[in-house]
Amino acid sequence: MPSSDISAPGTSPAPLSLVESVRALGGGSEYTPAERQGALTRLVSAPPEGVWNDALAGALSHPDEDVRLTAVGACMARLHRLARTEDQSAFLETLLRRCFLDCAPETQPARAGLLRQLVHFCEQRPLELDYFRGRLLSRARQVPYALRRQRELAGAVVESQRRMAAETGRSDSEVARQLDLERRFLLFHTAGADEAILLAYIRHDRDLSPKALTPEWFSAYLSLLRVHGHAEPVLVEALHTLAHWLDGLPQERDARCAMVGETLRARRGVPWEELDPRIRVHLVAHTVLLPGPEHPGDLLQMLRAHYTHPGAEMILGLGFEVLGRLPGLRARLPELCEFLEGEGMRRLGPDAWAPAMDAVGRLANGLREEEVSREGLEAQSLQRLLRRKQLLAVDQQVRDTLVRISRREDYARDVRIAARRALLRLLPPDRMEYYAEDLAETEGIFFLSSLAEAGRTRQRQAWSLASHAWEGLRAAAGSAAKRRERLLAVCDVLRRFRSYDVVGRQGANVPPLIHLALDDSDPVVRDRALRTVHEAGYTAELEREQQRRHLEDRRAHLEAVGQTLTRLDTRMEQLVAESHTTRARRAALALEVQAIFHERDRITTEGWSVTASMMIDLAEVRELLLEAMATAAVQTELLRDLQRQLQAQLRETQGTHGAVQTLVGQQEDAEARAGWLRSRIQQEGARLQAQGLLDSPELAQCRGELQAVNGQLSHLTAEVRRALQRTAELDRRLRDLTTQFQAGQAARDRARREIARLSERADALQNELMRLRREHRAALEATQRALDACLRNTGEVVRRLAHLSTQITATRDEIERERTRHQALTQEIELGRRYYEQLGARAAQESAEADALGESERQAAEALILEDQESALWYGYDLQGALEQQALRVGTTPVGTSVSPTALP
Repeated sequence: MPSSDISAPGTSPAPLSLVESVRALGGGSEYTPAERQGALTRLVSAPPEGVWNDALAGALSHPDEDVRLTAVGACMARLHRLARTEDQSAFLETLLRRCFLDCAPETQPARAGLLRQLVHFCEQRPLELDYFRGRLLSRARQVPYALRRQRELAGAVVESQRRMAAETGRSDSEVARQLDLERRFLLFHTAGADEAILLAYIRHDRDLSPKALTPEWFSAYLSLLRVHGHAEPVLVEALHTLAHWLDGLPQERDARCAMVGETLRARRGVPWEELDPRIRVHLVAHTVLLPGPEHPGDLLQMLRAHYTHPGAEMILGLGFEVLGRLPGLRARLPELCEFLEGEGMRRLGPDAWAPAMDAVGRLANGLREEEVSREGLEAQSLQRLLRRKQLLAVDQQVRDTLVRISRREDYARDVRIAARRALLRLLPPDRMEYYAEDLAETEGIFFLSSLAEAGRTRQRQAWSLASHAWEGLRAAAGSAAKRRERLLAVCDVLRRFRSYDVVGRQGANVPPLIHLALDDSDPVVRDRALRTVHEAGYTAELEREQQRRHLEDRRAHLEAVGQTLTRLDTRMEQLVAESHTTRARRAALALEVQAIFHERDRITTEGWSVTASMMIDLAEVRELLLEAMATAAVQTELLRDLQRQLQAQLRETQGTHGAVQTLVGQQEDAEARAGWLRSRIQQEGARLQAQGLLDSPELAQCRGELQAVNGQLSHLTAEVRRALQRTAELDRRLRDLTTQFQAGQAARDRARREIARLSERADALQNELMRLRREHRAALEATQRALDACLRNTGEVVRRLAHLSTQITATRDEIERERTRHQALTQEIELGRRYYEQLGARAAQESAEADALGESERQAAEALILEDQESALWYGYDLQGALEQQALRVGTTPVGTSVSPTALP
C-alpha cells in the first residue's frame, strides 16, 4: 500500500520501500504511475536477491505498456549494476525465463527488446558469460513450439541465432549455424508452423549472398510454398525473397555479357562448383524451381494448379515475378502461353496479369528471324544461324498469344491493354501494323496505352499514324480531369519522340504541340506542353511561332492605328464646324438676356407703386383693431375677476349647505334617541308599577340620559337656525354677482364683434395685398426663369465651347501620337520581320538537330531493347545447355525442352 507519510503540499512523495515497490509493480490500483516508475528505480538498486530479481522481471508483464517498456531499461540497468558474475548469471537466468515463458501477446515488444539487449550485453563479455550462449541455443530449440504467434520475440531469437552463427573463431559458431539451418528447414517442411517464426526466418534470409545459396535453400523455399499454401503472408514474403535472390543474378544485358565466358563453360559441361556463384545459383534455381511439367514441385505447375482463383492474384503475381527471372523458362513458353489463355487466368484481374505480362516481356522477344541461305556461309555460321532461327520460333507463338488475348472481348479491358502493351514492348518486326490498328481511333481501348508504349520505346514513326487524331485528343470529351490526364500523357510521349512533325508548321495550320503550349485553356496542360517543346529541343520553333503571332498582332495594331487616324481626322472636322455654330448661338443668347433684364425692371416698379397704397389702408385698419382689442382685454379682465368672486361665493354656499345638512342629520339622530329613551322609560315605569315600585336605577339612568339628549337637541335646533340664515344671505350675494357677470359678458361680446369686423376688413386688405404680391412675384419669377434659362443656355454654350476647344486640342494631340505610333509600329514590324527570318534560320538548324537526336535515340532505344533480348536469348540457351549436360551426367530428364547443340545439323 502507499506510504503512510503524508507529504506537505508542493513536495514530492517519499520514496517507496522495497516491499511497497513489489506491491506497486504487482498490479495494485492504489499506486500512481509516478510511484510505479519510482518502484522500478528502487528495485534497480535492490540487493542481489532472487525476490527482487523476480519482482523487477515481473514488471515486463505489467498491464501498463509504459511500465513494461521502462522495465526493459531498468532490467539492463540492474544487470550492469550487479558486480559479481554469479549475481549477473542468476538475474540473466530469471530474465531469460521471463522472456520465453510469458505468452501474452501484448508483452512481446518489451520481451523482444530485452532479449536483443541481453544478447548484446553477453557479446561484450564473452569470457564471463560464455555459458549464456549455450542457454540461448537451448532456448532456441523451443522456437517451433514455444513461440507460436509471438512474431516479435521469434524475430529476436532468430536474429540472435544468426549473430552467433556469424561469429568466427568460436567452437559453437558452427553449432549455432547448423542449429539455425536445421530449425529453419524443419519449420519450412512442417505444416502448421507459426507464421511469426516463419516470417522472422524469411526476412533474415533475404540478404543472403549468391555464394551462400545452395540447392537446399531453394528446395526449402519450394517446400515452404507447397506446405504453407494457406498462410498468405508467408507465401508473399517467401516469393519476395526468391525474387530478391534472383535479382542478384545476371538479369540485364551488361551482366549477361560479363558472364558470357562462364555461361559458355557451363554449356560445355564444366562442373557447376567451378562456375561463378551467380551462374551456379541460376542453374540451381532452374533445377529446383522448374524440374519439369510432370514434377509435383514445379513452380509453374504449382501456380497453375493452386493460384488461378479470385483472391490469389497477389500470390500468382509474385510467382510470375519469380518465373520471369528464370531465363531457362523460354524452353516452356508454349506451356506458359497455354496457361495464359486458360480459363483460370481469364477470371483474374490486373494484379495477376501485370506481373504475368512483365514475365513474358523478360522471357520472349521480338527479334526478326533472318532468312538462312546455305550458299556462301561456313558451317559454323550456318549452324549458328539455324540455331538462332529455331530459338526464335517460339517467340512468334508468344506474340500470337498476346495478340489473341488483346483482341478477345471476354478478357477484361485492363488485361487486354496489358497484353497489347507487352506485345509492343517486345518490338516485334510487324509492330507498325499493330500501331496502325491501335491508333486508328481516338476512343479505342488501345489508343493511349499503345501511344504511351510507343513513347517508352521511342517508336517515333508511330506518330504519323496518330497525328490524324490530334483534334479529337484536344476535344473536351468527358471531364476536364480526364482530358488533362490524356493530354499530359500525350505530351510525355511527344517529348520522347522529339519528332519535327509535332512542331513544324504545315501550311496555315499551327503545329499541334505548339498550339497546345500557347492556346490550350488548361494552364497545367499549357505548362507541360511548353516544357515538352523545350525538352524536345524545339525552342526556336516555339519562339518563331510566338514571333509570328507577335508580328500578326503588330500588323493588326498598325491597321487599327491607321483606322484611328482616319477617324480622328473626320472627328477634327466635325469639332471645328460645331465650334463655329456654338459661337453664333452664344451671341444670340446675349441679346435675349439683355431684353429679359429690361422686362424685370418694369415689373418691379409697377409692383411697388400698387402695393404702397394698399399697405397704408391696412395700417389704419390695424390701429382700430388694436383699440378694440384693448377694450376687449379690459372687459375680459373684469369678467375674470367676477368669475373668481362667483367661484369663491359658490364654494362658501356649498360649504354652508353641507354644514346645515350635517346639523340636520345630528338633530334627527338626537330626536330618534330621545324617542327611544321615552319609550324605554314608559316600559320601565309600567313594569315598576306592575311590581308596585316607584323607582329603579335603570329608570333613573334613562331619565338622566333623556334630559341630556333634550339639551343637545335644543342646541342643534339653534345651530340649524343660524346656518339657514347664513345660507339665505350667501344666496342673495351670489345672485348679485351673477347679474354683474352677465352684464360684463354682454360688453365683452360687443367688443369681440367689433374686433371680428375689423379683423375681417384687415384680412380682406391683407389678402388683396398678398394677391397683388403673388401676381408680382409670379411675374418676376417667370422673368427670372426665362433669365435663368438663358443664362444656363449661355453657360452650356460657353462650357461646350470650352469642351470643344479641349477636344480639338486633345484630338490634335492624339493625331500626333497616333502618327508617332504608326511610324514606331512600322519600324517595329520591319525589325520583327528580320528577327523572324533569323529565327527561321536558327529553328531550321535546331529542329534538324533535335529531329536527328530523336531518331538516334529511337535507334539507340531499339538497339538496347533488341540487344537485351539477344543477350537474354543466348543466356537462356547457354543455361539450358548446361542443364541438359547436368541431366545427362546424373541420368535425369532435362528441364523443359529447348534446342540442343546435338539436335542441330
